[in-house]
This record gives sequence, structure tokens and C-alpha cells, in this order.
Amino acid sequence: MTHLADLSLRDVSSGFRTRRFSASELLEQCLQRISSTRNRRSAFLQVLDESARKAAQQTDIRIKNESLLGPLDGVPIAIKDNIRIKGYPTTVGFQFWRDSVTEENAQVITLLQTAGAVLVGKTNLDEAALGATTDNAFFGCTYNPYGENMTPGGSSGGSSAAVAGRLCIGALGTDTMGSIRIPASYCGVVGLKPTYGRISTRGIVPLSRHFDHVGPFGRTVEDVQIMLSILEGFDPRHPDSRRNPNTSVEPFNVKGLRLGTIENFHQTEWHPKVSASFKDSLKRMKDLGCLIEPLEIPDYEPASTRISCLKFVEAEAASTFSNELLSTSNQIPDKILKLLNYGARLNSKQRNQVKSHLLDLSNRANILFDQVDALIAPTTPQAAFPFEAEVPINQSDLTVLANIANWPAISVPIGFDQNGMPLGIQFMAPAWQDTTVIELAYSFELSRGPFPGPDHINSI
Repeated sequence: MTHLADLSLRDVSSGFRTRRFSASELLEQCLQRISSTRNRRSAFLQVLDESARKAAQQTDIRIKNESLLGPLDGVPIAIKDNIRIKGYPTTVGFQFWRDSVTEENAQVITLLQTAGAVLVGKTNLDEAALGATTDNAFFGCTYNPYGENMTPGGSSGGSSAAVAGRLCIGALGTDTMGSIRIPASYCGVVGLKPTYGRISTRGIVPLSRHFDHVGPFGRTVEDVQIMLSILEGFDPRHPDSRRNPNTSVEPFNVKGLRLGTIENFHQTEWHPKVSASFKDSLKRMKDLGCLIEPLEIPDYEPASTRISCLKFVEAEAASTFSNELLSTSNQIPDKILKLLNYGARLNSKQRNQVKSHLLDLSNRANILFDQVDALIAPTTPQAAFPFEAEVPINQSDLTVLANIANWPAISVPIGFDQNGMPLGIQFMAPAWQDTTVIELAYSFELSRGPFPGPDHINSI
């Protein structure tokens, strides 16, 4: 018998409308799974079971009255703990904020609650969202559902693991240099970084105000698109919010579409399984009718770009957490304190030099779209790795460019490495062409077929 938490968002919504099951029944199965995983490196820092049950009960009333609010009504959604929910702490991964209470919702939370979504809990993350493993010094590490000793990636690892582990139906994360797409790739789920300004970041504790994005995780491309359709839109209270057309997804004829590969990406070392899976993915897109064109970005080096972007992010993070550096530095882990202190030491001239360099790269990168409609690349150079292993410094080498150039980018599972850990592929397109990457991913997903879930789920 299918566990309700294994269903797609569309199937959940259909189940509510046909009264095959209630929102409360779905929630209780999710809560049961969350409880059963607590001793195995939980994805959650806080489970909002009381408020979630009340929200599910309200959905059940609407189910009875045939007055559902839309496709997210009654759907359990997990929230990364740098996104503010009124009445609950927002720790951003720090113990000293464990007892703080947020006084106002982030805009995305207001939109989710208005749509009837059930907020099931706050998920684990790297401290300050400045990391790539979700191995938190205060709250412990979050396991990857595909491997007990494997990282889910970061900094949104708790959210990706919650979706992959079938602890909820969807989740929200943030992406500054790849922090949605990297965990999505490692955990075998779909993760979207939208165009900057499509989803308001108001009410999200910033790491980098220039590069932070908020976006959804789901088990299918359609799940992610449905969440995006609720979250996107102009926010008059946020200066960077932009008016934009709504996105949609439907079977998409990609025949004749020009897909570019960025040959500079080969400057960073790819695991042989990544190379092989990427080659297979290119063949799949060719079979769908796409035209593949290799492209070069002049004077672009992924490693040096990652270093430059990290410098800028560290400087902006140091500004965000300046009070904490002064008052609670002894409570900040050394690895995070080192990064924040480095950012604080960068003077305005140095920051402007880095900013100018990144802007120039953005301009050169965007010229690619004079030749192609979209881009395709592996999401990461390798699969997830054990917590005790040395962290690969090149994790974000293939993702950070989309943040710098403001491209919408989506990661979709493509297969597994030799250890049974998921691998991902990403599609990228010019700013505001979010629908293009979603439709490409959707076509790829339909061609690939359902992606296998973690084996342990069947035993829970």
C-alpha cells in the first residue's frame, strides 16, 4: 500500500478533492516518519506539530465543503530555518537564537499560509547558511536519505533531505552559490533557483543580499512548478521584487531548441560517473530533438570565480552578522567565524573590485544566449560524500555562475554513482525565462521516468 507521504503534490491535491484521504491523515503519516527518523540525524530542527495539525483540520473542513484554496491546500511543506515564521524561532543555525521569537512572517510564508499549506517544521542548515554539508555544530548533521553517513549537501540540506526522505511533500530553501541545487542533486530531488526578484526574499535572514534566492524543492518538476506559481509575484514591500509573468508547465516540444554546454566547466575535475551520466543526458536531449552546441566563455575560470564570489558573499555576511561578531563571537564555530572575519576585513575598494569582476563576468556569460536558448550542465562535479571525508572545494563550481549572471536554474536527478548516491543535471536560461528551464526539466523527467526513492523508506 502506498504511503501517503510518497505521493506527488498533484496526487495529494487529487486525493483531497476525491476524498480518498484527509489532510490530517497525510500530516500524521508525515509526522510519524519524522518521529521515526529523529535518531538518524534528523532533517528538522523544530517540528510544528500543533500548528500543523490545526492547519490540516482547517483544510479538512474545506475538503468537506468542496472549497479547497488551491493545489497547496493541506500540503505539508518544510521550511529552512533562515526563513521567518511568525511566533517561532529563526535560528539560522545558531544556538544563541534558539529561544528567539519571530514577530513577522517572511513574504513566502504568508503566501504559503494564504494558499492553505501546512507548515510542518523548520529544517536544519549550515550556520548562517554559510556551508555545504549541513553538519551543524549546535544541532548536529542531517543524514542523506540515500546513505546514512552521507551529507545531503548544504546549506539547504535539511530541506532537501526532508523531501527525499518523504517526510513532507515539498520544502523551501535558499540558494546563494548553489545551496538549493547542490542538495537537490545530492538527495535525488528537484530544486529550483528562480530569477532574482521573481520570489520575494523579504523576511529571510540574508547571507548575501545580492545573490540570495529562495526557491522550492519537490520530488517532481511539476511539484516545484506548482510551488513556484504560489510563491512568485511582486512584493511592494521589497525593493528587489519585480513584476513578472506567471510560470506554467506542460508537455513541451523541445525539438529544435539550442542547448549549450559550457566547456569552461571542464576546468574543474568531474567524477567519471558524472561525466558518463552527463554524456547520457546529452544523448537523451538530442533524442528529444535538441541541438547541442559547445560554448566557451572568454577568460572564465570556475575555480577563481567561486573564490571571488565567496569573498563578496563573506563581506555581505559579515555585515548581516556584525552584531553577532561583536557580542557572540565566542558562540560562533571557528570555521564560520573565520569566514565572517575575513569578510569583515575586506575594505570598500576590495569589495568594489570583486563586484566589478563579477559584473563583467555576468555580461560575458550572458552573451552565450546570442547563440543558444538554454544551457545544460551537471549540477555538481561529484555525488554526495561521507561526513568524515574532506569537503570538495569545487562543489559550487558548476552552480555559482547562475547566481552571478541571474539565470534561473533547476536541478533534476539523472542517475547514481557507484555508491548508489544520486547525481543531478541542471538547466539554465536567461533571466526571467524560468518557464524555459522548467519545461526543459519536465521534458527530461518525462523521458527519464520516475526516479527511485531511498530504499529505507519502504521499511518505515
